[in-house]
Amino acid sequence: MSARPGRWVTLAVVAFALALRLLTAGRGVVTVDEPSWLGRSANFESALRTGDLQRATSSYRPMATRPGTTVLWIGTAARAVGHVAVRAGWTKRSLVPSFESALALELSQRLMALVSSLLIGVVVLLARAAVGARAALATGILLAVEPFLIAHNSVLHTDGLVALASLAAFLALLRALGLATAGPAAPVDLRAAALFGALFAVALLTKLNALLFAPGYAVVAGVAVAARWRERGDTPGRWPRRALAAARPVAAVTALGAAVAVVAFAAAQPALWVEPGRELRNMVDSMRLGDTANRQFFLGRPTMSPGAAFYPLVVLLRASPWVLVAATGGVVLGAAGRLPRRLVVLTVTVPGLYLVAITVAAKKFDRYALPVITFLALLAGLAVAHAWDGLVHPRLRGGRARAMAAGVLVGLVAVPAIAYAPDTMAFYDPVFVRGSFVERTVAVGWGEGLEHFGRTIAREQRAGGDPNRCAGTVTSVGFYTAKIAFPCGRLVGLAVHDEASLQAVDYVVLYPLYVQRRQVDPAVPGLLRRCATLVERLQLGGVDYGSLWRVRPCTR
Repeated sequence: MSARPGRWVTLAVVAFALALRLLTAGRGVVTVDEPSWLGRSANFESALRTGDLQRATSSYRPMATRPGTTVLWIGTAARAVGHVAVRAGWTKRSLVPSFESALALELSQRLMALVSSLLIGVVVLLARAAVGARAALATGILLAVEPFLIAHNSVLHTDGLVALASLAAFLALLRALGLATAGPAAPVDLRAAALFGALFAVALLTKLNALLFAPGYAVVAGVAVAARWRERGDTPGRWPRRALAAARPVAAVTALGAAVAVVAFAAAQPALWVEPGRELRNMVDSMRLGDTANRQFFLGRPTMSPGAAFYPLVVLLRASPWVLVAATGGVVLGAAGRLPRRLVVLTVTVPGLYLVAITVAAKKFDRYALPVITFLALLAGLAVAHAWDGLVHPRLRGGRARAMAAGVLVGLVAVPAIAYAPDTMAFYDPVFVRGSFVERTVAVGWGEGLEHFGRTIAREQRAGGDPNRCAGTVTSVGFYTAKIAFPCGRLVGLAVHDEASLQAVDYVVLYPLYVQRRQVDPAVPGLLRRCATLVERLQLGGVDYGSLWRVRPCTR
């Protein structure tokens, strides 16, 4: 690897990350929440076009994910591209109704993949100063190939952007405070401080849970003050003067970063310009969502309170094994003094405080742990760079042999991202995908896999050449909003409970999440055995993703 990855190498990482994400984005997968974001993006676009800016918001409901502004801008930009494509005659698909538009979903997912890949490039550039050129490159590659991150960077949703923007903001803050190098603190960098504010604003504009990183960033600022205090240990004068001298540059960075974050946060939200009181009240109400427990499945039973073990186990299951192993090595090397100890401690502390905050909160989803995985990738990058310098044979550190060795390693870690596509959301650590361990431990399914059932139904219903047969199909499925995944007919909820209700539909999808949470009527399995034919049982990456049943006359 090059000792100093330049702009071309960073662009290569961005291109690599985008290529892997485009294997998932726009390939027919639709998650549960995306139809809502498609509708919100259409409303946002309409508000901007008509000048009715009070409607340019993610939702009128106080208790909704907020602000989601970055997602809305991405969805709106995708719709603009869609309008051009439709008017130019490049596609016969439509953008209406918005929440059922496969065209809007495809374009939105691909634009999200592009924005996320560019953020990975920003991480690489910022990491060069914080962790060194080689570790920065390793971190970028690990982020590019991480399957669970790829999945969330390829859907029109919030969590993948928050994970990358929060990591980038952390690296910018290290640079701004002069903590990017080992030893004495360097002079503060006000340009990096402004960049930190902008990146933190991106995270906050995406989702307010990015505020949970504020305590960790405050710790970074405190460490910067302490470092400058120690450097002034021999300075004459009383301690208040020394303390003020140590705190003044840190306060300047903090003030500038906060000012930029506030301005960017306000500037990007049109509804905030005209209805600031309403929008701020709704944001405050939205933050209370964390105290609202949701139905989960954990350790073999449905529960409203998974407990403190939930996120650690989620990270073990969802992060790739190479990131987990290398990040552990980074912590060990930091403790042994082989890596900059201050840097390792901060890289552990910042996501650690975030992890504590989401663990205490009542509402829990596996995707909320994504930022922890991105910080683990940074630790892993440190360890990989150190191992390359210390373990790789000198003959492999230069020229063609170096490039070949690095290419083989990158190819190996990219295999799962390619193999799982487009269902990278179904990735679980292969070490644990045995004996139905995943299905017995955590909730499975956020909409991924439904597109397989939708295509199977479409093939069956269109086989006779009668278009009316497809249009009249009724499918019972828990995620009845995921119409995009089912080209034929319409969807209804899990209303099946007896023979009469079963005979009112043509197909039934048993999706794992609803079975795990016991939201399927207990009579349904027996009814299906007597009154339906098993069409397809789906497994993705060795994990059971449910079954599709075709309803027929009942047998006695």
